[in-house]
Amino acid sequence: MQKNFKQSIRSGFFQFIMLVAGVLLALKANDWSEHQKNKKQTFQLLQKLEAEVEYTQARVDLMADFYGKLRDSVRINIPREYRKKGSTKFLNFWFGKEYPEFQQYVFELAVSTGKMNDLDLDLAMSLMRLRREEDVFSEQVESYDQDGWQEKNVLQRMEFAEHLSHDVFLAIDRIQPLIDTCSFLIKDRIANYR
Repeated sequence: MQKNFKQSIRSGFFQFIMLVAGVLLALKANDWSEHQKNKKQTFQLLQKLEAEVEYTQARVDLMADFYGKLRDSVRINIPREYRKKGSTKFLNFWFGKEYPEFQQYVFELAVSTGKMNDLDLDLAMSLMRLRREEDVFSEQVESYDQDGWQEKNVLQRMEFAEHLSHDVFLAIDRIQPLIDTCSFLIKDRIANYR
């Protein structure tokens, strides 16, 4: 009877060890699975952020092209009679502006869902600085709408276009290093995930 009792205790202990090992193994597998899922989501977030930063770069390039042409057209293509001081003639050389229209959807989603915490601090801070500068850039261009430029004479319009172009290029000079930094950091993180 004692032999039977020792054997059942041994068997029970062995089953208990196997049960604990099975539970621990299942927990470890679950942790690994969760880690892989988070890693995949972070990789997808990085890819979407990369696309968003590339879109920002494309918009900045478009702005530089548009306002470069505007600046050049003011300097080169305006006839002399319209450049005279006191001219009240209107010239239809410019009746519009190009707005930055940056996309921040992925960034805002990452912040609101907490996925931004999965990114390292350098990248997160760079993205936040870029988004803040994008907002400043957009507000700066939109503030020119309040100046009533359509009622101005040609000389005033030329000055207005010069000022706006100058301010846009200053904003581009501020935002370009941030785009480059974010782009580099994102590409580096994506390369580490592969």
